Amino acid sequence: LQDSDAACEALRALRKVDYSALSVAHKLRLLRTLADGLLSLETVHTLLTDNFDRQRDLLKTRAQADAATRKEINALSAQPLSDKTHVHHTSSGTDEKLAEAAPPPWSEYVSDDEADAKAQLTEREHFDATRATRAQATERLLCAISARDEAELEEAVEHAAKEGHAGKLDDGRPWLTDELRTAHKLLHDMQSQKLRDKQMAQLKRRDTKAFDAYRLSVGRHPVREEPIGIDSRGRKYWAFVHDPLRLWVQAPEGAESWTWAFYDTAASVQAVLDSLDGRLEGEAAFKKTLRELLPTLTKEMAAEEVTNTEEGWMGEGHEYIDRRVLRFFDGAGSSTGKITRWLPADEETGDPALFHVVHDADGDQEDLEQEEATQAIADYDDQQERGGGVEAAAALEQPKYANMYEKKASRVVVGNLGLAGARSELLELEDSITNRLRAAGSRWDSDELDRDTWLLSCRHSESLVELAQLLVGLEGNVRVLQSAPDVHERKPWRTEGHPFIGKPSRRFFHAYGASDGLIVGWLPAEGVDPPLWHMVHGDDADEEDLDEQEATFALHNFAENRAEPTTAELEYAATFAAAAAEEADEEAAGLDDDGDERLAPTDRLVPRGGSATKSSAPRAGSSRRLWSSKECRERWLSTLQQPSSAAALSLAIAAFRQHCAAFGALPADIKAGKVRRDEMQFQLSSWVHAKAFADTGKGKGKKKK
Repeated sequence: LQDSDAACEALRALRKVDYSALSVAHKLRLLRTLADGLLSLETVHTLLTDNFDRQRDLLKTRAQADAATRKEINALSAQPLSDKTHVHHTSSGTDEKLAEAAPPPWSEYVSDDEADAKAQLTEREHFDATRATRAQATERLLCAISARDEAELEEAVEHAAKEGHAGKLDDGRPWLTDELRTAHKLLHDMQSQKLRDKQMAQLKRRDTKAFDAYRLSVGRHPVREEPIGIDSRGRKYWAFVHDPLRLWVQAPEGAESWTWAFYDTAASVQAVLDSLDGRLEGEAAFKKTLRELLPTLTKEMAAEEVTNTEEGWMGEGHEYIDRRVLRFFDGAGSSTGKITRWLPADEETGDPALFHVVHDADGDQEDLEQEEATQAIADYDDQQERGGGVEAAAALEQPKYANMYEKKASRVVVGNLGLAGARSELLELEDSITNRLRAAGSRWDSDELDRDTWLLSCRHSESLVELAQLLVGLEGNVRVLQSAPDVHERKPWRTEGHPFIGKPSRRFFHAYGASDGLIVGWLPAEGVDPPLWHMVHGDDADEEDLDEQEATFALHNFAENRAEPTTAELEYAATFAAAAAEEADEEAAGLDDDGDERLAPTDRLVPRGGSATKSSAPRAGSSRRLWSSKECRERWLSTLQQPSSAAALSLAIAAFRQHCAAFGALPADIKAGKVRRDEMQFQLSSWVHAKAFADTGKGKGKKKK
């Protein structure tokens, strides 16, 4: 007790009065000192060490379980509601795949059950009657699709199947109309969503049960609590195991107005995390710790802030309501806020009136007695009269950002994001090219291709996969109009005829280290072009092209198990980098090796066996082919087989839009006004590489020649 001034002060106070009369601060000081003495015992120290290790293991296990649960939830959320083949639920209770056959002509809409009825009608009467009932069923289907009511949709589907929207062809193949097919798909998606919601609820219940077990296990192994961090104002934050519904805050040393406070909602704890500055040395570690503990801390907290809901608090009836206040805190500076509610005085109990204040900077809240509220209002008014000081600084909000580089109509808003944004973008693109397709003789909006059904499916789509397939269908109707065959980006790699093929090799990359792989192909020298070898890396399947010297270095690196490049390889790499920089400067100037104007990358793409000429190069807005190369289109189609996100789908739409503009399928001034030939060729060239549509993450910086 003699080792600390605070402990000595508490001990002197205890000598003067009974323990019950001591202040809370003195009681806590004495308790802490006694606890320190107890913890110095070897037996207690060993027990706490074991408990600490056990808690750390429990926390690690809990973190792994949380990660597994989040992975399951993410996988369930990302799972598409619809696949490429939907199921038609027949009236007999069996399931069959939806037919791909087109409906027969109107005159053939007769089933065996209608044979007797047809005998009593003329052919024209029967045709009119069938068409009328089918039209009514169609209207009912469309209304049910718009309403998105599962029961109504089921009834409409069953009714439509009986009224000429489904049947079998003469060869036995079943068929469905496009309206009934769309309704079946929507019904399937709604039922799948209901099942997904049920599975999601089961996952959350299981996670809650596991969390309760974790908290119980942690409580059985108590340790000495330590603050999880300290902010820049000196406030210590505590997460007590036996009080999981609060994040406690200890006032900084020397503070007199308050000692302890707490946050008890997920929103307020998240606000604390957001307020921490990771650039400050003291708050960086705290921010990292709080971020790791956030899922556990907020597990059972209320989601939103609910304050002063106790009986008696009022939002009106006093002149102080909505008044601005200025408060001063020892060690923490000043803070402005506003009085939002008040609690009238209770004459029976003698409790004074209270005024609830919400602070501007961090959302902290406190209750003031009337004298404190009066002083806080006076301090605020005095500050304003003397020039605004604190309030002026608090009022300096950052201006709302606006992307002035883009025209207002082209700026991204919330509605442009996610699945809804991709859907709107696809619909807008289709509307832009329809007139050009019609003028070029396309059958896109003819009765045969039924553009209305495409639009209906697009507007009601709730799946990235379905939107991707609709985009592929639109691309197919544009591509059939091209007047030249697809071209290849390069000759195919040879997989035999050279001793390097199939040999393991090793390359070194700055800030990454060594990477092993195989040489899988080569191209012989042709004209002034030197031979090249194609290497595929085994750790991440990245690819790069090597010249003969680089391939030789790579083979020897692996054969001799080198851990770093040789001096000769480093010197060669430096020479190559200097040559590449000089070539880049020439390309930036738009000149080739002879000082002539250099053709854009897409201008140099030629069919197999052909030759490149400047006169045959595609011109902006009038290319003879839709895609820059056959490989570019194949990569684009591969991305759309299973788009990983709405961003990936939007990227594919953007690529298709640019190629449509170069092909002449879009008006010249669409979106960004007239585009010069060189600008359009630069845009198209950005899609001509192996990973144009891939999310590659951080690579090693391999060069492509």
